[in-house]
Amino acid sequence: MNTLAKLQDANAAVRERAVRTLRRKLGLAELAQHAEVVIALLEDTNACVRTEAVMTLHKLEPATFVQHAGTIVAKLEHGNAHVRCSALRTMGKLDQVTLAQHAGAMAARLEDSNEDVRLSALATLSKLKPAALTRHADAVASRLVDSGPGVRSTALRTLRKLNKMTLSSHADAVVAMLSDSDPSVRADALATVGNLKLATLTQHAEVVAAGLEDGFHYLRSAAVLTLRKLKPAVLADVVVPRLEHSSLQVRIAALNSLRKQALLAQHVVARLEDSNAHVREIALEMLGTMLEPLALHAGAVASRLEDSDDLVRYMALMTLGKLEPAALAQHAGAVATRLDDSDTTVRNCALEALGKLEPATLAHHAYSVVARLEDARSYLRETALETLRKLPRFVTHGVDFTSSALRSRLLGRLAWYRCRLRLRVERLAWYWYALPYRPSGPGHARDVAAWDQMNKRSRLV
Repeated sequence: MNTLAKLQDANAAVRERAVRTLRRKLGLAELAQHAEVVIALLEDTNACVRTEAVMTLHKLEPATFVQHAGTIVAKLEHGNAHVRCSALRTMGKLDQVTLAQHAGAMAARLEDSNEDVRLSALATLSKLKPAALTRHADAVASRLVDSGPGVRSTALRTLRKLNKMTLSSHADAVVAMLSDSDPSVRADALATVGNLKLATLTQHAEVVAAGLEDGFHYLRSAAVLTLRKLKPAVLADVVVPRLEHSSLQVRIAALNSLRKQALLAQHVVARLEDSNAHVREIALEMLGTMLEPLALHAGAVASRLEDSDDLVRYMALMTLGKLEPAALAQHAGAVATRLDDSDTTVRNCALEALGKLEPATLAHHAYSVVARLEDARSYLRETALETLRKLPRFVTHGVDFTSSALRSRLLGRLAWYRCRLRLRVERLAWYWYALPYRPSGPGHARDVAAWDQMNKRSRLV
């Protein structure tokens, strides 16, 4: 075959094209017949040819690899580091059983003098199942002190695939990486520490919490994700003190670590008084995910409706809107005041919050909602209409909400609705006033004496 002949060409570019042609044009069966020829190209002097050879070999079926596994493994001892790297990358295509059989040879390359070879060995070992990888956990952990930061990071990612019990036996070495000079290594260390057994992770909680003070945002975020796995009592010890940190970034990271921790809600509520508006906003958003604590601290949330920052007022309304209608009714007056807010988004959110009230409660604030029908913003007028449709049926029945006279019609209905309520209350008051008094209960004797005294005075008059 002409293409096969070109594999021996003196020109590297010709050899590279020839390998690519084999990969693209030959079927799996035909390519398997020439596997040895392609494997031999792993020793080519040109890096591009070696890369094309690896890519071509990856196209083969695992069964074909098994037949030539010994040949590929033998190249792990080749004098050229690039050949060893190519062989290791090729071995990643082996099935789990065959790969596990040659794991010892790959682990031996973790001591290779070439950093790329060590990286390739770790990457291939990481493809093993946890049970097979456990046998070489010590060798992988030894790379945590490697001179190359890429090797240290890859070693951490490989260790992360171990079961919690095995990984925890290397906890000290992994935790030590949290102080590594390279930020990428610290990030991988935080993610790996998060896979430790809870008891082991708890022992190193303070070291992990120190990551909240890291100068890199993504590292603070990684520390947050790891800390969320701890129990509330531990978070109270290592995270809560950092809520008062002088650095805004640290306070935000510490606050995010308490997300969905209802038992620590009081510390989130305290952040509603933070000097930074963004912290107050985050605290409000977090309280919105803790429905039970939110009901207890709704007053503190409602106090933020007077905040100087538009986004904080908006978030306070959004958070209050998650309350049950009965609980929201207690703060309906404060919500209604936001209908005149200078920020249109806040006004719109206030309308939506009022729309979640029971119809009878909404009626008490309907005049303020009706006023928003004159708002300059069309979407605010639409929201006001949707809110007014939720008024008691007595008010909305037969009302044309598309009419130009809607405002006056609603105001008239509301006035009559309030009049009916007042008359009903008066009738009830007169009814109870007219009932004959019958003293009873524990204070019966005292009530009778008082009643007799009043009757005597009335007769004297």
